Amino acid sequence: GVEIAGVPTVREPDGLALSSRNRRLTTQQRKAATVIPRAIEEARRIARRPAASIGDVLAAAEAVVTSVPTASLDYVSVFDADTLVVVHDVPESNRLPDRYRVAIAVHFGDIRLIDNADLFAL
Repeated sequence: GVEIAGVPTVREPDGLALSSRNRRLTTQQRKAATVIPRAIEEARRIARRPAASIGDVLAAAEAVVTSVPTASLDYVSVFDADTLVVVHDVPESNRLPDRYRVAIAVHFGDIRLIDNADLFAL
Protein backbone atom coordinates (compact mmCIF):
# COMPACT_ATOMS: atom_id res chain seq x y z
CA GLY A 1 0.00 0.00 0.00
CA VAL A 2 0.85 3.65 -0.13
CA GLU A 3 2.22 5.32 2.97
CA ILE A 4 2.00 9.08 3.35
CA ALA A 5 4.59 10.67 5.60
CA GLY A 6 3.67 14.08 6.95
CA VAL A 7 6.43 16.63 7.24
CA PRO A 8 6.40 20.13 8.72
CA THR A 9 5.58 22.94 6.30
CA VAL A 10 8.45 25.37 5.79
CA ARG A 11 7.13 28.90 6.14
CA GLU A 12 8.20 32.44 5.38
CA PRO A 13 8.67 34.70 8.44
CA ASP A 14 5.12 36.07 7.91
CA GLY A 15 3.63 32.57 7.97
CA LEU A 16 3.09 32.01 4.24
CA ALA A 17 4.00 28.47 3.18
CA LEU A 18 7.21 28.37 1.16
CA SER A 19 6.43 27.75 -2.52
CA SER A 20 8.09 28.36 -5.86
CA ARG A 21 4.84 30.11 -6.86
CA ASN A 22 5.43 32.83 -4.26
CA ARG A 23 8.09 34.43 -6.46
CA ARG A 24 5.53 34.86 -9.26
CA LEU A 25 3.41 37.12 -7.04
CA THR A 26 3.56 40.88 -7.49
CA THR A 27 4.53 42.88 -4.42
CA GLN A 28 0.85 43.65 -3.78
CA GLN A 29 -0.20 40.01 -4.27
CA ARG A 30 2.59 38.80 -1.98
CA LYS A 31 1.38 41.13 0.76
CA ALA A 32 -2.22 39.98 0.21
CA ALA A 33 -1.13 36.31 0.34
CA THR A 34 -0.57 36.61 4.09
CA VAL A 35 -4.35 36.23 4.28
CA ILE A 36 -3.78 32.46 3.99
CA PRO A 37 -1.95 31.96 7.31
CA ARG A 38 -4.34 34.46 8.91
CA ALA A 39 -7.33 32.40 7.70
CA ILE A 40 -5.75 29.24 9.09
CA GLU A 41 -5.14 30.90 12.43
CA GLU A 42 -8.75 32.12 12.56
CA ALA A 43 -9.98 28.59 11.77
CA ARG A 44 -7.84 27.32 14.66
CA ARG A 45 -9.21 29.98 17.00
CA ILE A 46 -12.80 29.03 16.22
CA ALA A 47 -12.06 25.28 16.42
CA ARG A 48 -10.92 25.69 20.02
CA ARG A 49 -14.34 26.98 21.07
CA PRO A 50 -16.56 24.50 22.90
CA ALA A 51 -19.09 22.93 20.53
CA ALA A 52 -17.56 24.58 17.44
CA SER A 53 -18.96 23.15 14.23
CA ILE A 54 -17.15 22.48 10.97
CA GLY A 55 -19.37 25.16 9.44
CA ASP A 56 -18.19 27.68 12.04
CA VAL A 57 -14.55 26.88 11.26
CA LEU A 58 -15.06 27.14 7.49
CA ALA A 59 -17.09 30.36 7.73
CA ALA A 60 -14.40 31.99 9.86
CA ALA A 61 -11.62 31.15 7.40
CA GLU A 62 -13.77 32.22 4.43
CA ALA A 63 -14.53 35.56 6.08
CA VAL A 64 -10.83 36.29 6.52
CA VAL A 65 -10.05 35.50 2.86
CA THR A 66 -13.01 37.42 1.45
CA SER A 67 -11.92 40.50 3.40
CA VAL A 68 -9.01 40.83 0.94
CA PRO A 69 -10.37 42.05 -2.42
CA THR A 70 -7.46 40.66 -4.47
CA ALA A 71 -7.81 37.17 -2.97
CA SER A 72 -10.19 34.70 -4.60
CA LEU A 73 -11.03 31.68 -2.44
CA ASP A 74 -10.91 28.38 -4.33
CA TYR A 75 -11.75 26.22 -1.32
CA VAL A 76 -11.37 25.79 2.41
CA SER A 77 -12.07 22.43 4.00
CA VAL A 78 -11.47 20.38 7.10
CA PHE A 79 -10.19 16.85 6.65
CA ASP A 80 -9.19 13.89 8.79
CA ALA A 81 -5.40 13.51 8.67
CA ASP A 82 -5.70 9.75 9.26
CA THR A 83 -8.04 9.06 6.33
CA LEU A 84 -7.63 12.22 4.17
CA VAL A 85 -11.43 12.35 3.98
CA VAL A 86 -13.09 15.77 4.05
CA VAL A 87 -15.34 16.05 7.10
CA HIS A 88 -18.58 18.00 7.29
CA ASP A 89 -19.91 17.25 10.76
CA VAL A 90 -18.64 17.19 14.32
CA PRO A 91 -18.36 13.60 15.63
CA GLU A 92 -20.74 12.28 18.29
CA SER A 93 -18.17 13.23 20.93
CA ASN A 94 -19.28 16.81 20.16
CA ARG A 95 -15.70 18.01 19.78
CA LEU A 96 -13.37 18.27 16.84
CA PRO A 97 -10.65 15.58 16.96
CA ASP A 98 -7.01 16.61 17.21
CA ARG A 99 -6.26 14.77 13.96
CA TYR A 100 -8.35 17.21 11.89
CA ARG A 101 -6.55 19.59 9.54
CA VAL A 102 -7.66 22.67 7.63
CA ALA A 103 -6.83 22.98 3.92
CA ILE A 104 -7.13 26.11 1.82
CA ALA A 105 -6.50 27.25 -1.74
CA VAL A 106 -6.59 30.89 -2.80
CA HIS A 107 -6.00 32.56 -6.17
CA PHE A 108 -4.13 35.84 -6.54
CA GLY A 109 -4.61 36.67 -10.20
CA ASP A 110 -3.62 33.50 -12.08
CA ILE A 111 -1.49 32.18 -9.21
CA ARG A 112 -3.03 29.55 -6.94
CA LEU A 113 -1.52 29.07 -3.49
CA ILE A 114 -2.40 26.15 -1.24
CA ASP A 115 -1.76 25.37 2.40
CA ASN A 116 -2.89 23.02 5.14
CA ALA A 117 -2.21 22.81 8.84
CA ASP A 118 -3.20 20.99 12.00
CA LEU A 119 -6.44 22.51 13.22
CA PHE A 120 -5.28 22.36 16.82
CA ALA A 121 -1.59 23.25 16.50
CA LEU A 122 -0.42 26.18 18.59
